[in-house]
Order: sequence, then C-alpha cells, then structure tokens
Amino acid sequence: MTESWQKDGVVVALMQRFQTQRLPRAIELKKKVDKGEPLNDYDLQYLQQVDADSRQIAGILHRYPDLEPIVEKARGLYAEITRKAAENADAAS
Repeated sequence: MTESWQKDGVVVALMQRFQTQRLPRAIELKKKVDKGEPLNDYDLQYLQQVDADSRQIAGILHRYPDLEPIVEKARGLYAEITRKAAENADAAS
C-alpha cells in the first residue's frame, strides 16, 4: 500500500517549494522565452540547479506514484523552457 505523501515531511516541503518557488519562476521563464527573449546566465544556472535537484529527489518521489503526473509535467515544462531558450539563442546569433 502506498503511503500518503502528505505524511512525509520531506515530500511536503519539496511540494511546497515547488508550488511557491519553482513553479512561479518557471512560469516567468516560460513567458520570457515565449517572447523570444534569451535566458541570462542566472536563468540558465537556475534551470541547471532545478535539474540537479529533480535528479536528487527522484528516489524519494518514486514512493508516491500519485505525484508522478505532477513531476512529469514539471519536467516537461522545464524541458520546453530549455528547448525554446536554445532556439532563441540560435536565432539571435
């Protein structure tokens, strides 16, 4: 039986951080790249840190299959931001 993630303090903290910090920042970056703007070094470092964090916590989150759709959508969003940023950088050069 899968334990409810709401009882796992680490996962609750990770989900709160995602909701209050990661997702709002991702939405800002998505708007930026959708306007054709390039990402600056700070933005790129942020995306690299998010990627590293997601790899690190994957072992924790696999215990909660009900979170998988959220995790996959977040990964997809970050992948889309990265892809669009690369397109914008190519177009600018």
